[in-house]
Amino acid sequence: MQDRPKHMAVESFDFDGCLFNINYIENNDEKNRLIKYNETLLTRLCQKAQSDQADEIVLFVGSNA
Repeated sequence: MQDRPKHMAVESFDFDGCLFNINYIENNDEKNRLIKYNETLLTRLCQKAQSDQADEIVLFVGSNA
C-alpha cells in the first residue's frame, strides 16, 4: 500500500494591498487585529484547503514597500 503524497495549499498575499485594509488601519490599538479584520479571508482559505483535502496551509505575506 502506497501512502498519499502530502498536499499543501499555498497562497501568497501582498500585505499593503490585501491584509493591511482600512479596518486594520483604523483599529491600530486593537490586539489581534490582523486576524479579526481578515477573518473572512482566512476562513475561506481554510475552507478551500479542506475541500482540496490539503494536509497543510502555507501563507506567504510580502510587501513591495
